[in-house]
This record gives sequence, C-alpha cells and structure tokens, in this order.
Amino acid sequence: MRSVTVFMFGHHGLLSSFLAAPFLVRIYVYGKDVSNQFPQDKIRKALQPYVKYLMGAWATVPPNEDIAASFTRNLLAIHFNTFELCHAQGPKGLPGGYPVRLSYEKGAEVILPEGVTLEEAIRVNEECGRVGDGIDEIKSDGTVVFTEKAVKIYREVLGYECKELKIEECEERAKELKSLFKKLLDKYKIATQ
Repeated sequence: MRSVTVFMFGHHGLLSSFLAAPFLVRIYVYGKDVSNQFPQDKIRKALQPYVKYLMGAWATVPPNEDIAASFTRNLLAIHFNTFELCHAQGPKGLPGGYPVRLSYEKGAEVILPEGVTLEEAIRVNEECGRVGDGIDEIKSDGTVVFTEKAVKIYREVLGYECKELKIEECEERAKELKSLFKKLLDKYKIATQ
C-alpha cells in the first residue's frame, strides 16, 4: 500500500451522482504512472459497491465515521506538520476536491501530478459539481449559483425556491429545507400506510 499514490480530483457531486460525474485520477506505483491501466469505467465499476453503501447509509444517517476519519487524518497532518499527501475539499478556496500536502507551516498545498494542470483540475471539479450537485458556479463572495435543472427539481419535489444561496442565508435556508424534507417524508409515510 505504501508504494501506491493516488491523485484524485473530484467534487462531492461525484458520490451523489453515483460516480456518473466527471473526475480525474492519476495512480502511481513506486513512482511510476500506471493510470492507463485503470480507465475511469474500471474505477467506477470497482467503486460502485462502496458508493451504493454510502448513499444507502445517507438515506438514513450519514456515514459519520468516514467523515470523521477523513477530517481527523487531515487535522492531524496539519497539527503534526507531516506534509502528508491527502485529499481535501476546497483548498485555497478552489471548487471541489484535490490532492494536497498538509502541514501547519503551509496549510493545504495543492499537488498536481505530471501532466495535470490546475486549470484542468478546476474544470473537472466544476463540471463534477454541475453534474453531481447542481452547482453552476460559486461566486467570489461564496454565493452558490444552482443549475436550472437543480432549481426545477427543488421546486417540483420540495416546493423550494432557490437559484442562488448566499453564505449569510445558510442557517435559515437549512431550517427551511429541514422543514420541507420533513413534509415530504410525512407525505410519503401517509401514502405508504
């Protein structure tokens, strides 16, 4: 395992799309790029059981142990200044997830394998966010702009109207969504009884 290094670029939408959203992976064994042996369709097939498990778990209670383990690993890498290669979402304010070297001294330093540009990594993450999470763009002030498709689904399924989400609105919007999801759950509980 120590001889294998994986560089992965992908937004959270990769999971919510069941790996249908775009992503980018480079795999190195003993420092040699072997990525061509693992095309995306092969990676998707190998990860499908895990993703289905995660998404099934999220239908009830989020898999907090996975989230906590990832957070703890990254936090310890920074605290102990290990310069460890990890994966993190939003380093340096970038959209999506990137391979990073973590340390107290430098924070999250994005690491790009040979042949991958930062522009390409950003493009893949933005597309992954559009396809997987319905995020059209994130403005410089942090405002999230949703795709027309996402807005339509929110409206039709939940009765929720939100084209743009500003940071200062997050708490109130979360309360609103919680209430709308409860109504939806109650509706289907009644319909199935």
